[in-house]
Amino acid sequence: MTMQVNSRKMRGIVAVRADASDVKSIAERLEATVATFRKENDERFQALEKGREDIVTEEKVDKINASVSELQAALELAKKESATRLDEIEAMANRSQLSKDDDVDIRSHAVEFLSGRHGVEASRLDEADVDAYREYAGKAFAQFLRRGNQDPNIHASLMVGSDPDGGYWVPTQQTNDVKERLFETSAMRQHASVMSITTDSVSFPNDVNSAVSGGWVGETQSRSETATPKLGEQKISVHEQYAEPRITQKNLDMATINAEAWLSRKIADIMSRDENTAFVSGAGVVKPRGFLDYKDAAVTTADTSRAWGVLQYVPSGVSGATGAMPYLSGSTIGHNPDALISLIAALKPAYRGNAKFFMNRQTEAAFRKLKDLDGNYLVDRVTNAATGFTLLGFPIVTMEDMPDLASNSFSLAFGDMAASYQIVDGRGLRVLRDPFTDKPYVKFYTTKWTGGDVVNFDSLKLMKFATS
Repeated sequence: MTMQVNSRKMRGIVAVRADASDVKSIAERLEATVATFRKENDERFQALEKGREDIVTEEKVDKINASVSELQAALELAKKESATRLDEIEAMANRSQLSKDDDVDIRSHAVEFLSGRHGVEASRLDEADVDAYREYAGKAFAQFLRRGNQDPNIHASLMVGSDPDGGYWVPTQQTNDVKERLFETSAMRQHASVMSITTDSVSFPNDVNSAVSGGWVGETQSRSETATPKLGEQKISVHEQYAEPRITQKNLDMATINAEAWLSRKIADIMSRDENTAFVSGAGVVKPRGFLDYKDAAVTTADTSRAWGVLQYVPSGVSGATGAMPYLSGSTIGHNPDALISLIAALKPAYRGNAKFFMNRQTEAAFRKLKDLDGNYLVDRVTNAATGFTLLGFPIVTMEDMPDLASNSFSLAFGDMAASYQIVDGRGLRVLRDPFTDKPYVKFYTTKWTGGDVVNFDSLKLMKFATS
C-alpha cells in the first residue's frame, strides 16, 4: 500500500511542479509585456511632447495594456490553482488507509470488492482502480447526496461502483474533466476582517466621541461641569442567501463525472461572487451593506470635522471616463498625481501601514499609462510582476465589483480594509437533500448566512472622478 500511495503522491508532486512552472512562465511573459508596454507608452509621451497625437500608437499601447491585464489575471489564477493542487496532494497523502487500523491494506480491500462484485482479476487492478476504490469507500457525503442514508455498497461514487440491479460499471480511466467558465470577483474576505457568530446579529460598541476640556483655570477659580463622552453602538445582522438546483436521480447515478461535486462547487462559487458584490456595493437591505453604498453621502471634509458614519472622498480633478489625472502645462508632458497624494494624505498615518488601493482592472489599466513630470510611472511593480503592482508605493488590489471610470464615478478606494470593513458569518453553508417533492428530480436546497458593513469610517477613503 505504501508504494501505491507514494506513487500517486509522486504524480501529484510532478503536477504541482508543472503548475509552479506555469506560474513562472506566465510571470516571465507578464514582465516582458510590461516592459514592451512601457517602451511603447514612452514613445506615446514623446509624440505628445512634440504636439503630435498618433491614433495608431494609442491603439497599440491600449492593446498591449489589455494584454498586461489579461496576463495579470492569468497569473493570479495559476497561483490559485497551484495552491489548490498542493492542498489536494497533501490531503491525498494523508488519506492512505480505509479504516483506523494501521494494518489495513486498501489494495486488499479493493481486490476483494472489485473482483467479487465486478469480476476484475487481481492482476488487472492498477493504481487507478485502487484510487477509485478509496474514493468509493470514503465519500459518505457523496453517498448522502445521491441516495440519502443507504447501504454503503450502493454506488457511493461516480468514479467506481455499481447499482446492484443494473450492474453498471463506470471506467476509472475515463477522463472526467469539465471545462468551466471563469468569473472574476472581489476577494473581500482576503482583505476585510471576518468573524463567525451563532446568533443572527452582533453589536460593536464604538468610542467615537471626544471628551470636553473645561480649559485652563487658576488655583481658586470655580469649575463647571463638562460633557461626558458617550459610547455608540453598531449592529451587523446576517442575511440569508439560498440556491435550490435540481438534478435527476438518473444523472446522479449514471454520470461519468462527479455531478454533485460539480453542482456544489458551482453553488459555492455563485454564492461567493454574490456576497463579494454585496460587500462592495450592497444596499444593506436583506443583504450585507457594501462600502460603496456610503458614496452618495460621502463628503470632502476631514476626519476631525466629519460626522461618524460618513466616508470622506477626494475629487480627482477631472470628470469623465478619461480617468487620468489632467495633463500639466509646459514643455514636458506628464500627469498630476496631486489628487492621489491628497487621497493618501487624508488617511491617518496609523492606517497607512496596511493601506492598499482598490479598483477594477479597467481602472488599473488607465493608471498604468500615467507618468509624473520626472518620467516616473505612477504604477510600478514591487520587485517583479509576479508579486503584484503598486500605485505610488501602495499595493493594488483588484476588485471587479468596483465601477469603471466614468463621470462622477467612485472607481478608486484607498485604506486599511481590515480595519474598515467587518464580515460576519452566521450559520455555515448547509445542504438539504430533497428527493421527494419533485420526483424524478433530487433538489439540493442550499443556504448560507452572511452579513457585512463598514465599522471604521476613518480608515477608508474614496476617490470621486469629478472636479469637486
